Amino acid sequence: MNRWRGPDVIEFVEAFELVPCPGGPLLEIAAAGVNFMDTGRRGLAWTDVPEPKILGLVGAGHGISVGDGVGDLRPGRRVA
Repeated sequence: MNRWRGPDVIEFVEAFELVPCPGGPLLEIAAAGVNFMDTGRRGLAWTDVPEPKILGLVGAGHGISVGDGVGDLRPGRRVA
């Protein structure tokens, strides 16, 4: 989301190439939920969050790759 307003400003865009950070996983999200935090980001709340704002803080899918130091999560494992 590159600007705040109503639901009409939400759009799907191609993401840049993503790589997992140390200690973190890279996930392919199959389903994402919109919750109170997302509606706040869409409006005037959390104005200190830089744009573009990525909505969908709740999701389910599977691991694609992991960064150094990740415990037992492996690529292909389902997550929620």
